[in-house]
Amino acid sequence: RIFPGLKPARGVCRATPVSPFPPLLADLLDTMENPIGTTKIFVGGLPQNCTEEVLSNHFERYGEITDSVVMKDRETGNSRGFGFITFATADAAESSLNVTDHYIDKKWVE
Repeated sequence: RIFPGLKPARGVCRATPVSPFPPLLADLLDTMENPIGTTKIFVGGLPQNCTEEVLSNHFERYGEITDSVVMKDRETGNSRGFGFITFATADAAESSLNVTDHYIDKKWVE
């Protein structure tokens, strides 16, 4: 019995990745690099006392930053736990996303 996404190989079923897109579209998507030139990234998991300056200082190593925003609670003024960084170039944004370990004020952030 063959299941979707599995192909028989010499009597043995092995999983093979199946793209949900038609072959030509899948190839196009694989070769595209940041097609819309996104320069703004979301940063989640920020500590409560995180400021825009701290956020900018962490991400400026990847390129020039044009804007940094930490979303704050209206009543307390504390960070709501997320923010946004806008880079001057899409390459800088891309390079920051290629790094998986972001640590700000003793807390891992995404």
